[in-house]
Amino acid sequence: MVEPNGGEILYTGEMGTIRWTATDLWGVDSVSIYYSTDAGSSFPYTIATGESNDGEFEWLIPETISSTCIVKVMAFDPSMNVGSDVSDAVFTIVPETPASVTVTRPNGGEVFYVAHDDTIRWVATDDHGVDSVSIYHSTDGGATFPNVIATGEPNDSVYVWDVPNSPSADCVVKVVAYDTSEHSSEDVSDAVFTIAHMPPSVTVIRPNGGEVFYVALPDTIRWVATGDFGVDSVGIYYSTDGGATFPNVIATGEPNDSVYVWDVPDTPSEDCVIRVVAYDPNMKVGSGTSDAVFRIMSKRQLPALSPPFALALAIGLAALGAVLLMKKKVTSRCA
Repeated sequence: MVEPNGGEILYTGEMGTIRWTATDLWGVDSVSIYYSTDAGSSFPYTIATGESNDGEFEWLIPETISSTCIVKVMAFDPSMNVGSDVSDAVFTIVPETPASVTVTRPNGGEVFYVAHDDTIRWVATDDHGVDSVSIYHSTDGGATFPNVIATGEPNDSVYVWDVPNSPSADCVVKVVAYDTSEHSSEDVSDAVFTIAHMPPSVTVIRPNGGEVFYVALPDTIRWVATGDFGVDSVGIYYSTDGGATFPNVIATGEPNDSVYVWDVPDTPSEDCVIRVVAYDPNMKVGSGTSDAVFRIMSKRQLPALSPPFALALAIGLAALGAVLLMKKKVTSRCA
């Protein structure tokens, strides 16, 4: 006996190889092979009979679980003289356990954005080790998986996915794990996730907190808006209640040129906020608001001068008046 000869672990349902060497002066006519699950006390199980003496036999490992297995090979010459040998020590037959796979992301409820990288994560284990994984995605809730993300990937539990342009609210990922014997197991997302276009990003630059805009005087609103598919237009609104509501329309359908000259309305408030809403060609919407409140004041509400500043202004005006009077007198004398 050459193999199995002690210490091996064989898995049910797999092919195992039995190897031996048999010789005889008159030649070996055939061999028969048996195995034991009681360390060789008995050999009730026949593997093969009448086999040619080619030194090797491929054996489909049976469902006879045991840690005390022995193989016996019996060789017959043309005169039916018999010689035999058994494994030097016991080997083990254990049940084949398929790879275990669990998809952890996306697993339901996530939003992945077209043309942006996102991660697929899983945990896969196997008694033999996981040789590779393949990843697929569905846009019909898992009814079909026609979309190949990757095949032959290492089992490193993470794959960075460049999300394709296949928007759907019914997406599912499937991960298939293969062990070294090409046995496979799979898992899918527990619930659907969404693939969508990224909405535009908007940042309000002015007013962004602390500014004072005056009624009936033009002032500028500034913003930056970008989107994966460009920004088709913007709408501009303002609030006088700190951003709790935005009932006041400044402009809609404006080009995304980052500036709008606003004829400030007669709605004085110390709690004003601007909101800019951007629309891409797919009508995805993004918005941004002022970081803090600004003020709208009427011209009658121009702030009173502080006493020191008022005194300095009065002195300055008096001095200017004196200079002008002196200049007038000099001009009169010269005349």
